[in-house]
Formats: sequence, C-alpha cells, structure tokens
Amino acid sequence: MNKKHYDLPKYQKIRSFLLEQLSIGKFEKGNKFYSEMKIAEMLKVSHLTARKALSGLEEEGYLAREAGAGTFVIRIPEKPCRPRIVETCNIGVLSGEAAIESTAVGKVLSGIHKAASDRGYMIYLAHKAVDTMLKAQVEGIIAFGIFSNKDIEKLKESGIPTVMMGAYEGKGVNFLMADYFSTGYNVAQYFTELNHENITLVGSSADSYVIHKALLKGIHKAFDDSGKNIKKINAFPREKDFSSLDKLLSSAQRPTALLLLDWDSVMPVFQLLNKKGLKIPEDISVMAYGDTALSMNTVPNLTAVRVFSEEGGKMAVELLCDVIKNPNLEPRGILRKTKIIEKDSCKIKSNKE
Repeated sequence: MNKKHYDLPKYQKIRSFLLEQLSIGKFEKGNKFYSEMKIAEMLKVSHLTARKALSGLEEEGYLAREAGAGTFVIRIPEKPCRPRIVETCNIGVLSGEAAIESTAVGKVLSGIHKAASDRGYMIYLAHKAVDTMLKAQVEGIIAFGIFSNKDIEKLKESGIPTVMMGAYEGKGVNFLMADYFSTGYNVAQYFTELNHENITLVGSSADSYVIHKALLKGIHKAFDDSGKNIKKINAFPREKDFSSLDKLLSSAQRPTALLLLDWDSVMPVFQLLNKKGLKIPEDISVMAYGDTALSMNTVPNLTAVRVFSEEGGKMAVELLCDVIKNPNLEPRGILRKTKIIEKDSCKIKSNKE
C-alpha cells in the first residue's frame, strides 16, 4: 500500500489497496473476491476494518455480496488504478526536452507550486526521467516540454492521472495548450491594423508542425476577414545561417513584419536585420512568440505573445485535480488564450513603404 496515506482512516487504506488489486488484473469480472476473513488475515487488520473497506467498494459498484456464497467482482476499473486520495496528494512535475531552456518555465513552476501549496499537496520534480517518475508513488503528473510518443504511451499506460502542457491534442491525454489558431488570428489582426500586408514567420521547435499549422490557419482567417489585399505570408524554419530569410530580405517581396516563433532566433535575426541596414520598427516590425524577461533586454523591447505564465501552472493543477477525482472520464483538453504584450518593436507601416 502507498505509505504516504498514513494519516487516513485504516479502512480507506485497505479500500485503496483492494481497488488497486482489481485494477492490475488480479481478478476478472465474475470472480470471487477476497473474503472479509482473508483480508483481515492477509493485511493484519480487524474484521470491522475489512468489512468497511469491502462495503466501500460495494457501494461504488465494484463488488456484490451474495448471502452464503461470498463477495464477487461485478466491475473492473477502466484504467490501471492507484490510490486516489486527494487529501494527501503528491504531484509529480515532469519537464521534457526543451523545457529547462525555456525562460517561461520559472513562471509555470511558480504557478504549479502556488496552486499545489494552497491544496496542501507536495511536489516531486524530475527532468526527462519518465521511468523514475512512474516509480515515485505520485497521485498525478503534470508534464511540460517535449516528450516522445513512447514516453506519452508510458504515461498513459501507467494509469496515473496526467496533464500534458503543450501541443498534445489528439494524443489521447489530458492537455493544456495555447490556442494557436486564436493566437495566429490575433497576431494577424494586430499586424493588419498596423497596415502590414507582407508577413513572415521565422523559427521552430520540436512540436513546430502543430504550432505552425494552427498559427497559419488563424493568420489566413484573420486576413480573409480583414478584406485587405494581403500580398504574402511566408513561413521559414529556424536555419543555422537564416539563408532563406536573408534572401527574402534582399528581394522585392521583403516582409514588413516578422513573427519569431522561438527565442533562439531573436539575436540572429536582429543581427541579420542590422547587417541589411533595416531598423526596428522603422523599417520592419518584429514580434516574438513567448513573452519573457528577455523581451525587455532587447533594443527595442520586443512586442511579444504571452503564452504560459503562473496562471497556466495553476490551470494545470486544477485540471489534474479534476482528473484525480474523476479518473474514468475521457481525456480532455483546455485551450488557453494568449495575449499580445505591446512594447516598442512594431509600428504602423506607411503607405509609401
């Protein structure tokens, strides 16, 4: 049994252990279950404690007692089940690829910590160590960053309630991610209001396909709704030498606005624009995806899209608590709205440009 439940009534500990036995395949539907006497002998508890634990599972619809015949299994938990004790809960926070390098991680962790502390929960941290986390006896996991499909399957098969923070829609998991379509729409609307008609997206991440697709869909929708004659929308992955962007900036179709999708692109793009003699925002407007402290350290300060913050961490804890309390519900997701934080790197494009 889970040693962390020492402060709970003994019958609840026994009930949790018995439920776990049902979930791991030790019994099948219709099988005869442990008797009250067997439980008392096996777990060294009183008959009264064993009876209360069995009654709890009977009331929940897992067992049925037949007079003179014994107790039988009538329902198996749909997923592997660990004890779901919300009163004393340990949450695992698992960071994946690229998470540690992200400057937004501190804010997310702060939000998770505050929300967990408010509920009296403890937090167990691990970086990329999925197998270690699964052995840590946690009641739930919040995972953020980039994880392989293999790791996602491990988390799903464990039966531990898990919330993934990031682009995990369609993976069969509970997820919290930015509303990329809405973000693309708002970015395009912002640029069109500044009279920009030639926009380029630059940069990438490990899950960039999902992000690019949704962002571009939102951008095109906003441009269609604007009724304006949009000349060009380009999207380039982050290259070591930014050669594609270099060529575009020297062409007749030079973009008037850039959206940088990762912060590793910011300094190289700034250097490239400087080499081309292009000033921000006088000659070209620039926006970054992800509002971090770095946006205040550039010259000019970068207008940026705020994605996850402390509030995102709090929302992840709230969703996880709901999943822990209702483990048999279908996986669901929450799309978090983003916000454009206006600073100094974008301006109205004059019609003469």
